[in-house]
Amino acid sequence: MKKFLYNISVIVFAAAVLTSCEEDKVVLSNNAQALAGFNRTSGNLTAADPAEFDYPNMIEIEVGLTTKSNTDRVIQIEVNEALSNALPSQYTIDESTFVVPAGQYTGKVKVRANYDALPVTGKMTLILDLLEIQGQDRLDEQRDRFIVSIYRVCPRDLPSNYVAFVTGSVGAATPQFNAVLVPTGGIAEYSVSNLWGNFVAGATGDNSYNGQFKYPGILTINCDNTIDIVGSGDDTRFTGGTGIFDPNTNEFEIYLNQTLFSNPFQAQLYYMPAP
Repeated sequence: MKKFLYNISVIVFAAAVLTSCEEDKVVLSNNAQALAGFNRTSGNLTAADPAEFDYPNMIEIEVGLTTKSNTDRVIQIEVNEALSNALPSQYTIDESTFVVPAGQYTGKVKVRANYDALPVTGKMTLILDLLEIQGQDRLDEQRDRFIVSIYRVCPRDLPSNYVAFVTGSVGAATPQFNAVLVPTGGIAEYSVSNLWGNFVAGATGDNSYNGQFKYPGILTINCDNTIDIVGSGDDTRFTGGTGIFDPNTNEFEIYLNQTLFSNPFQAQLYYMPAP
C-alpha cells in the first residue's frame, strides 16, 4: 500500500544532562564552587498494596553536583503546592535523606507513597523544587524541578510469549508475529523489543522493509486494566500509545502512535498468549 510513505529523515534531539562526576581523586572543601541540580527531571512513584505485596512503594530522587566535599552538604527542597495535586497524606518525604554525603557527588532523596490514601485509578502529581545545596555555587535552572507521578499498581501474572497481529485497516497485510514480554522489575511493567512486527513492510506493501523499523517499548498494565506504552528505543518517532487489557484471558489490544509515516494514524494490534 504505497500511499503510506514514511519519513526517512531522522531527527536527533540532544539534551544536556547534569552528570555527577565519578573521579575519586579530587576532594574539595565545602567552599568550592559547584553546579547542582536533579539528575533527572521526572519519575514514577508506584505503590502496591502492602498487605499483599512486599514492594518498596518508594522512589529515590538523585540530586547531583559537579564537585564533592569533605563534609556533608544539606539539600533544601520544598513542595510546590501551587503546581502539585498530590495530598500530603498520599506521600511521605524522608527529610533525613536531604543530604549529599561527604566525598560524594550525589544525594538520594527518598519519597514514599501511602497506598491507602491514593485513588484506585489515576495519577497524582507531586512537584519538588530544589532551592539550595549547602556549599554549592549555583543551581542548574533547567534541572531545579522534579515531577513525581504517584499512582497505584497491581501486580500481574502474565505469560511471556504472545502471538500478535494487526487489527487496524492500516498494515492489515502484516503477518502475525511472536512477541516476548520481558519483566522490567517494575510491577506489571514489561519490555517488548518489537511491538508491531513487520508493520512497515505490511503497510507499504514493500517486503524489502522486513525486519526494519522495529518498535521497541515499555508496556505498563494499570489497575483499571488500561495500558500505557512508552517507546524505549533511540528512535524518537516511536512515541508510545495506549491499550486495554482483559484480565480474564490475558489478552490485550494496543494502539501505537508514531511519526514515522507521513500520514498520521495509530497502528492497532491484538495480543494473545501463545498456545
